[in-house]
Amino acid sequence: MADIVIPRLAQVSRRDLIAGSAIVGAGAAALTVGVAANSGGDHGNQRVQFAADTTSEPTEGVTPTEAPADPATPTSVVERADPIDPATILETASISEMLDGMETGAFTAVQLMQAVLDRIELYDRRGPKLGAVIETVPDAMERAQAADDARAAGEPLGLLHGIPVLVKDIIATNDDTHTTAGSFALEDNVVVRDAFLVEQLRNAGAIVLGKSNLTEWSNFKGDGGAAGFSPRGGQSRNPYDPSLSPSGSSSGSAISVAAGYVPAAIGSETNGSIISPAAYCGVVGLKPTTGLVSRSGVIPISLSADSPGPMTRSVEDAAIMLSVLAGFDPEDVLNAELADYAPAARFDESPIPEPGTADYRAALDPDALNGARIGVYRRLFGFSAEGDALVEELLELMADEGAEIVEDISAGPLDELDAFDRYSMYLAEMSTGFISFCETYTPDGPTLNMADVVAYNIEHPDLELVYSDQWALEDVANTSLTLDNPDYLALLETHNQLARQDGLDAIMDEAEVDVLIAPSAGLPSVISQTGEEYSGSSSGFAAYAGYPSLTIPIGDVDGLPVGINFFGRAFSEATLLAIANAVEKLAPKRTPPQL
Repeated sequence: MADIVIPRLAQVSRRDLIAGSAIVGAGAAALTVGVAANSGGDHGNQRVQFAADTTSEPTEGVTPTEAPADPATPTSVVERADPIDPATILETASISEMLDGMETGAFTAVQLMQAVLDRIELYDRRGPKLGAVIETVPDAMERAQAADDARAAGEPLGLLHGIPVLVKDIIATNDDTHTTAGSFALEDNVVVRDAFLVEQLRNAGAIVLGKSNLTEWSNFKGDGGAAGFSPRGGQSRNPYDPSLSPSGSSSGSAISVAAGYVPAAIGSETNGSIISPAAYCGVVGLKPTTGLVSRSGVIPISLSADSPGPMTRSVEDAAIMLSVLAGFDPEDVLNAELADYAPAARFDESPIPEPGTADYRAALDPDALNGARIGVYRRLFGFSAEGDALVEELLELMADEGAEIVEDISAGPLDELDAFDRYSMYLAEMSTGFISFCETYTPDGPTLNMADVVAYNIEHPDLELVYSDQWALEDVANTSLTLDNPDYLALLETHNQLARQDGLDAIMDEAEVDVLIAPSAGLPSVISQTGEEYSGSSSGFAAYAGYPSLTIPIGDVDGLPVGINFFGRAFSEATLLAIANAVEKLAPKRTPPQL
């Protein structure tokens, strides 16, 4: 597969884009994704390289790129469109279509926001009561008016100007909403600072509308309780059948996109929390390489594995969202205390772009399948016979487009990883990470550590312990492991060796493949507060390694969505997006839920 070149973003008006001008700015450095050796001596790993000076000598193994041309002067005036009621397009419109609608005057950001709020009221609070949204900002309409005012003034607009976005209720927002992981124990904590990724969303012009529901504490609390349930948000439900599970833990983010509330939402994954609910709810879910999107201001489970990422209705929209979200954050622990253990540590130069500089839309080559080597990871098939059959049909279509389908992929050390004691690692990481979160983002408490959470739950069992116990939170509160503890560091180093060098890197190098694929997950089961029967997902291997994975819907079984999961090497997001975008065009068109 050819190298994928991603230009940096320019500050250019959305008006210029619609009028047909260039989309990249003068003298912008280029972000090149190619195949190169890294400092660890592993060949075939995706390498991301910034060329700050395009006249300098190219790095060996990395395709150099020419500086993009100057933005052209618009050659035509934007034509005004006939008015459109945005309520009629919410369930299918892309980010670009919404931007075009606002830019051409078909509707305003205020009208779009009103339609979004009305839809949340109709389907989340009433009707099927999907339970996807815990709360919205009270000044949503004022924020939308500010977006309209900026557009009318001809100001340079970001990639998401006026677009409403929901974020999972573990992501700090300095507004009139709470950040609680779904728990009443954090409801009185006042957030004083936006998470790094929220700053990036706001800088791109997005309207951060509120908090999406989740499995409380991202499903790291104890036994009992259904996926998608939190005490603050209640039970979230699958939009294709409200009696069925939406999976978790980023259930509300997936539902909000599937049900047409917003075109994009932010979830977060430790293992399966983006991939599984995205598959269950029939949307696109991207879990980036750990560290590509900042975790500062995100209530953690695992500082070594957590990764926030976008959930959208198309691969193109996922590429737009990743362009906004990707960026180096010096406060992320993987760029600080744990930098030596990060996926980025094995590269000669940092593969993480500066915030707001990468444009992953450039990866969306419609011919990406031609010459691509697709590894079929059969070890992760078998969640459902019907879902497997849809994947098999798609493999034939991919081959017809020029892809080489590679079977006989080594299973690697997956059994060893499944049995590995990650739990002790996570105790140290969640304990330390939660204290750091509270100190930085909610310094006035009253909850400042996990012992406070455990005590609150004991004092309020009618709120917090009705459906579940809290043995995992108690273990977090009582752990003696810290990030500088030799036992913890030894666990982390051994785990990373198994998952990365001996795992996905070795498997993909041996087979010489660009990407691995498997069915994303099984079919949803009936919601049960005593603990649902989870049908499994293929998220584990990439999650263990901290490497990227991307699920897209590819059809349905008896009206329930089925997804395919693409996963691969560290920082191979451009490759995953390119191949998934091409496959998306081969698969049946996504069918929205019939609400």
